[in-house]
Amino acid sequence: MNPQELRVAMSNKAEEARALYDVAKTQDRSVTPEEETLYRSLVDEAKGLRAEAERLEELEGFTAVAKPQNAQYHPTTITKDAEKSLYFRYLRTGDAGVASELRAYNNTDMNETTPADGGVVVPVGMVQNIKARRDESSLVPKLGLTLVPGKGLTVNYPIDAEDDLLFTSVAEAGTINQDAPALANKAFTLVKYAKFITLTWELLRDEDVKLEAFLTNWVARGWAATLNQLLVTEALANGTASQTLGSPTAIAAADIPILVGKLLPEYQEGAQWLMHPTAYATISSIASSSVFTFAPHPGGDLAGGGSAMLWGFPVNQSSYMPTTAASAKSMVFGNFNFMGFREGTTLQTIRDPFTAISTGNVRLWFWFDAVFGVLQPEAIRYATQST
Repeated sequence: MNPQELRVAMSNKAEEARALYDVAKTQDRSVTPEEETLYRSLVDEAKGLRAEAERLEELEGFTAVAKPQNAQYHPTTITKDAEKSLYFRYLRTGDAGVASELRAYNNTDMNETTPADGGVVVPVGMVQNIKARRDESSLVPKLGLTLVPGKGLTVNYPIDAEDDLLFTSVAEAGTINQDAPALANKAFTLVKYAKFITLTWELLRDEDVKLEAFLTNWVARGWAATLNQLLVTEALANGTASQTLGSPTAIAAADIPILVGKLLPEYQEGAQWLMHPTAYATISSIASSSVFTFAPHPGGDLAGGGSAMLWGFPVNQSSYMPTTAASAKSMVFGNFNFMGFREGTTLQTIRDPFTAISTGNVRLWFWFDAVFGVLQPEAIRYATQST
């Protein structure tokens, strides 16, 4: 490699090392000993690349004819040791939102001919960026899910399935009954989620809006959105049905304390709400009621994107929760530490100039694998609108 390529590689190693601390900071924890060891290894590699670049630059100072230094380095993949660096690099430098509402795939190459497929990004005089949409961020760190470690396709998480923990009374000189916990397994089998984008050579040549940087942003938001959708689906599928609301389209003031009371007190410390923005708006519209006499009303200073609280518990809003409609599971209340989340390789990407070489196109491939699982159904409760 020439000095320029060495310095680019050095920068990539430094970025991977920085990503390790970004991951720990986002998860509100210290780096593990393994992460610290990897960090030191990456820093040492970066130092070695820098030293090699400086040696080559020194030698080139003695060369009579300067050699061309116009080679460009195109990273082809995010390494396994820095699988989250793409996502956290976007968090540091991009828009505040990191999730995107999922719709059906737009199964087409990106090209200049069709405006919606890329043609709109090449006119002369256009602003030199694409305005990204702002969307909800990943709910995983907010809700405090339990991270499930392990290798391979499936990991079995042992759980306690015992209902009766009580001691029994024994008469003097009486026989003591034997008891033991009832254990079970929750299987966490990874599922792969993927997509690819095809860009024509002409579009890459002519676009002037930092298209590839925008696509990095777009993919990161889609990654977070997919995780949110999977999380909500698991909570509603394997949580516990605890309350049927009196209205098919509304939430009454009395519904709030009833659902809170359905969650056992041993789970209430750390419990949180999860609902669609329309459900939260419905609750906020209750102007005056005895339900808010001894608890903060969700409106006022808490409206407009603030730190929403309802009956003393944090409110998380997600567009992937059902709206207030007939038979919809419109409110979830529970302790999400009793839901597990397992990642495999997290988000990876490859810039592929070869698969579509016959047309001169470039493909960007993205994939990750993940799975969610409720560990204790009684810890996650939901309410259902009436029919």
